[in-house]
Amino acid sequence: MKIYSCVLILFMSLMLTNSFEQEHRIARLKDFTHESTYLPIFCSQKFTIEVDGNPSTGFIWALETETDLSKDNIITPLNLNDKNTVEFIKDKEDNTVGKSGVYHFQFQAHDENSGFVELNFVNKRPWTLEGSTKKKVLIKVLNLKDLKDL
Repeated sequence: MKIYSCVLILFMSLMLTNSFEQEHRIARLKDFTHESTYLPIFCSQKFTIEVDGNPSTGFIWALETETDLSKDNIITPLNLNDKNTVEFIKDKEDNTVGKSGVYHFQFQAHDENSGFVELNFVNKRPWTLEGSTKKKVLIKVLNLKDLKDL
């Protein structure tokens, strides 16, 4: 119990000094293999979900979240285009046509609101949903008050 209290105090003191809030988190979509896996994010923190892809196959990754993220008022997408996707970035060392690369979906947690947000990604051809692959990512946004309740 004593170790737990020390770790919690250290964790909370780091939160107060904003050292965690300024860190940009990066997670890879392929790492979310279980339904209960979530990515902990702190209020005001920016984070990126990296998704491996290859648009030369006709398939693109897009965000297909059923609720409007701005209405949830928990996180905001930072770089989505009008098709709910982002720029595809090829491997810089190999510019061969047809090579795979990474989509970088960037978000920022709001200042005060906390809670769970479900992000649904779909790998599809823009003209059809046939053959599409879906992946879900749970985000848990925490604030200092949530840590005090532990």
